[in-house]
Amino acid sequence: MFKKSYQRLKDYFSFLRDASRLDLFELNFGLSSEDINYLYRASASVLPPPRGILSITLYCMKILWRVVISSIKSRLLKRSNLVKESIPQGKILFFIVSLNQWSAVKEIFNRMQDCILLGWDTNSCSKPLTLRVCLCAIPFYFLVLKAYLSSKGYRKRSLTYYFDQYWLSYGFYVAGRCWIRKTKPAAVILANDHSGACRAMLEAARDEGIMSVYIQHAAIRKQRFPPLGFDYAFLCGRDDLEKYESFGPSRTKVFLAGLPRMDVAYGRENTSRQLKRLGIATTYNFDSKIVEDLLCIIRQRFVHLPISLRFHPAFSGERAFKNVLRKYNISISHPHQEPLIQFLDSADVLICGVSSIHLEAVIQNVYPLYYAMSKNEEEFYGYVEKNLVESIDGPERVCEKLEALMMDKPGVRQRAQKFHHLLGTKHEGRSAEIICSLLATIAGHRSEFEHSWKKISGTALEAYELT
Repeated sequence: MFKKSYQRLKDYFSFLRDASRLDLFELNFGLSSEDINYLYRASASVLPPPRGILSITLYCMKILWRVVISSIKSRLLKRSNLVKESIPQGKILFFIVSLNQWSAVKEIFNRMQDCILLGWDTNSCSKPLTLRVCLCAIPFYFLVLKAYLSSKGYRKRSLTYYFDQYWLSYGFYVAGRCWIRKTKPAAVILANDHSGACRAMLEAARDEGIMSVYIQHAAIRKQRFPPLGFDYAFLCGRDDLEKYESFGPSRTKVFLAGLPRMDVAYGRENTSRQLKRLGIATTYNFDSKIVEDLLCIIRQRFVHLPISLRFHPAFSGERAFKNVLRKYNISISHPHQEPLIQFLDSADVLICGVSSIHLEAVIQNVYPLYYAMSKNEEEFYGYVEKNLVESIDGPERVCEKLEALMMDKPGVRQRAQKFHHLLGTKHEGRSAEIICSLLATIAGHRSEFEHSWKKISGTALEAYELT
């Protein structure tokens, strides 16, 4: 017993030492990169308030206090039921921290048997140990504060807004090392390559010698993302492969496996030749006035047109919009209740700002229109440039386009070929099945995949496609 406790303590201090050597800004690439420029694109309603040193300290103490109280209450409830929190050993570990990431891997996770979910789940034994993350982050408070005081420009501004996320990324690394050392997973699956929590888990897996796998959860931006740092990566199509090639060299083995989240949409393509139902989806940082003005003009022009509005999963101001929706007789699609596929099933045309929902719409043969929903918005996925979607400026021009689509709505599904590698092939609709099979193979350190996959020639990365 004493030996085990001593070894755990020794491991813990070793993890702290390794964490202190990590580059804070590389760890939080999505927040610190001026190329991604999240601060510029985010609206005031999305950004947290900027904080000074005193405010940062008080805020971090508040986070710790809330987590400690919450954990004490949770443990008291569990003690009464004699439930012991544990994570099985030797399984494939999925680490998921958002609804969009869960949507991307859900079909894969549900098909696999020897796997566990750490993150987005209601099962208590599968949640990240939030208290441990916070406690593990405590020793790094002054290290992050030093970075805040010494940094300049964009990084300084980013730390002003997101000091807590930078700070907690160290906690995720140390806690991740503890989880992985204890559970010895066959592989760690991640669906994000630039957020602090996911990059911390990637570093933890790498330092523990555990295989890491990346499953793409959304479209890739044109701006520089970090080069792939995983052992294996499942990308959606050639467009994503080309973008990652431009981000820098990598030893990651890439497989073009399509979009597993769209498997359920196979055979449910929109066949209407006219606009009869309109879907509008907001971005995470939309300007409410821009969207309300658009709804007003469309409803004035098309009094009887069924319109459904879907907010981004991260948007929390839905209540404030209720009067607007009631005023213009617009139904609402709740992202936490209605799957995206069902929302697209009820639309012939989709209007949205910069979002990968455009790709899902095209795959379902729903006509896509790009409409900027904030003043600083840039279509950074390249969808307009590559003719996946049509860009429309101003409510009046939107109405003119809708009138034309009421007369004739052409098919658009073929536009997605470069973005969904299995589209129109005999493998379409089987992305999750194919990925599960390949995961089982590589997790077992077998190489049978070479029989059904062929290497793509002329690519900077080692990439494969199905034969």
